[in-house]
Amino acid sequence: MTKPAITLSEIARIAGVSKMTVSNVINGKKGVAEDTRQRILEVIQETGYVANRSARNLASGRTRTIGLVVPKLNSNYTLYIGEILRGAGDAADRQHWDLLVCTTSDDEERELRRIQALATGLADGILVLLPRAEQTYLSFLQDTHIPVITLDHGLIETPLPSIDVDNHTGGRLGTQHLVDLGHKRIAFVGGTYSRAHLERLSGYQEVLRENGLPIDPDLMVHGDYSQPSGFQAAERLLDLPEPPTAIFAISDAMAFGVMEAAGRRGLRIPEDVSLVGFDDIPMANWVHPRLTTIRQPLYQLGETAINLIISLTDGDALPGQRMMLPVELVVRNSTGKPEK
Repeated sequence: MTKPAITLSEIARIAGVSKMTVSNVINGKKGVAEDTRQRILEVIQETGYVANRSARNLASGRTRTIGLVVPKLNSNYTLYIGEILRGAGDAADRQHWDLLVCTTSDDEERELRRIQALATGLADGILVLLPRAEQTYLSFLQDTHIPVITLDHGLIETPLPSIDVDNHTGGRLGTQHLVDLGHKRIAFVGGTYSRAHLERLSGYQEVLRENGLPIDPDLMVHGDYSQPSGFQAAERLLDLPEPPTAIFAISDAMAFGVMEAAGRRGLRIPEDVSLVGFDDIPMANWVHPRLTTIRQPLYQLGETAINLIISLTDGDALPGQRMMLPVELVVRNSTGKPEK
């Protein structure tokens, strides 16, 4: 015989509290004393109580779900997006919300479909990572009035609230580190046309000008943030009559491609060429030599985005249209003074 499911009323009776208090704990609401919260959670765990999500959502008019739209989960994106997802997932769990991840395969039409589905009942708020087709769904989102935040936005201007990192300072930090080591011929391996690329490039050029170093177009090569494009960029740079003594790649994945190209030529890092990346994905600390890089707070980016959008669903005001998180230089073994 199937054991009858325990009810919210039964949880309240065992814990010695009201049904409303139990409901507030289950829904992650504030105003419940910590010892009371812990007692209720213990009863829930001991009894195996499972909330009826459909009934709860129907009563509250909310799904308690945040939709996160990402380009795709493949080798070029996984480590970068993975840290953001980890931060977002942990933050959602702490507030007893669910995170629904949708992929678009870098397809603008699919991105629009995912946004429309989430905004018409699947989610209470939407996070869009590296958006592509924002202009096509702006009017739709404005009509639905659902909170939307873009993360690491690729466009120069956006009317939607966004959370980014301080890319300009990152470009400066990586370049200044190489200048301080004594490098004068510093190459820049950039990405596709985007705000992140332009701001990092601006920081690189600014430091060169401040230190009286020429801005050489031959030393600026673009890729698509992937390891193969970093390899191709390094091949071009290392084929120059006067190759660079240092390379600043604006993604760790591209920096790994530079490492591969240098290794195939028998060049040593950092003895023959110093290398700086950007992101500080976990693999940056695993490769040999360990990669000097600009650390993006990827976990914090996901965590901040969840906390902010849940606040928006509660009717709180935005702290600002664009939030920028700080970056830092992490010096490891891939950079050193140029050999005389």
